Amino acid sequence: MKPFGLGILTGILVGTIAASLVFALTDQDSAATTSRSAPATLVDVENYHNG
Repeated sequence: MKPFGLGILTGILVGTIAASLVFALTDQDSAATTSRSAPATLVDVENYHNG
């Protein structure tokens, strides 16, 4: 019974990775590529933490 359960878990893992790859390769409007905001500076981080 343990090999059967291990096979199911392995199948779920492989399926998740495959779905993630398909989504990453076919996603044309990714938020990471469309938004071009300036990187946060140390002053921005300090102001955020200081309130």
